[in-house]
Amino acid sequence: MIKLNKERRYWFDRHHNTAQLIRACFDALPDPNKASPSVLHALCRLTWITHSNRGVADNREAVVIPSLCEILNITPAASRQDDLLHALARINAPQTICAAAKAEVGFTDFYAPFRNTSWNWMTTHATKIRPLMVAARRLKSDSSASSLYDLISQLPPIPRKVGGPLPAANLLTPLVACLDPRARAPIINSAKSVTLALKQLGLFHATLSEKFSGLVGLIGQAGIEDAFFLDVCLDLLGKTVLGKAVDPIDSQKAEKLTQEPPKKDGANSAPLGLKDAEDLKVISLGGTKKRAQLHNKMTNRLLALCKKHKLTVDEGSDKACRYDARIQNYAKGRDLLIEAKTSTEIADSRLAVGQLLDYRRHLAKRASTDIAVLLPQRPDSKVMNFLDDVGVKLIWFKEDFKSITGEIEL
Repeated sequence: MIKLNKERRYWFDRHHNTAQLIRACFDALPDPNKASPSVLHALCRLTWITHSNRGVADNREAVVIPSLCEILNITPAASRQDDLLHALARINAPQTICAAAKAEVGFTDFYAPFRNTSWNWMTTHATKIRPLMVAARRLKSDSSASSLYDLISQLPPIPRKVGGPLPAANLLTPLVACLDPRARAPIINSAKSVTLALKQLGLFHATLSEKFSGLVGLIGQAGIEDAFFLDVCLDLLGKTVLGKAVDPIDSQKAEKLTQEPPKKDGANSAPLGLKDAEDLKVISLGGTKKRAQLHNKMTNRLLALCKKHKLTVDEGSDKACRYDARIQNYAKGRDLLIEAKTSTEIADSRLAVGQLLDYRRHLAKRASTDIAVLLPQRPDSKVMNFLDDVGVKLIWFKEDFKSITGEIEL
């Protein structure tokens, strides 16, 4: 369980303060689909911090106030905090903005040589960026967020006068993280803690959407509440989540660890086998014989489909970790832990989520293990929205039980 000390808690709160201000400003725009390049860049700037000889400096006069004046079209522009608050009252700004503007905001140390050139870059590519930010404010699922990150990766890098360019993700993912109403969009930039975590996960050279999947999969584990909690504790993942004793400063050591053979799971497993009448005696203790038969049919078909696609699948054989199935290496080094439920009632899916979260804790590869609920048919929107909201994948059988669809196709 990761616990934040006083300093990390301060930055966690500051992340949330920033998100509250950015969301309030974005929601107050007359039409976000027509936001100017200057407004889009100002929203990005609200995530920035500034430095002085003593460390992180007060960024209100240099960053926050000018950005808010640009976003809210405050003229003449305020120069001090008191002036800003009076200006907000004068234009009848929403109370959410007035309250959020009083807090300390900003958490990203955006590289100084790109602070000016990123404005020109934003002006050039605003037509592509604008719909991405509108989509970020409406995110409802990790799959949609993954697609959004893929689109960000296709944007040209940000240039500078001297030296190499900067990936667009460095500027945009902090803003996406703040706009995401679920707070599940990870910040993926060049910060040392992010670089180390990606190396530990074996994702340093992966695509942006693959990095997204690896990082978002950590949310909900070891007390990691959301993307902001993740951002302030990335250098603490080591033994707690990744199961690796890594010196937070030694990134070369971290990269070597990803090349070593994986540890054996703390929980025992066995190849997933066909279920028969003997299995019914065990399964039927928790439900009717009819449901037990359906459960067997589902796991048997899952096994057959995995064999067809040449995927290795096992089941938990430990009392503390008796998961239904785990597909190994289903997506570029990631495993998929599956709990099959015979009913599409939301209560069964709630139960499945709890089981999956508990089972995953016992796995050596917990950091690279996704979780999914397998149902006999497509559920209603309540179940789909619930699983989307908690970040659990949903898959189900088609009518003929010959294939599986949903977030994964088999």
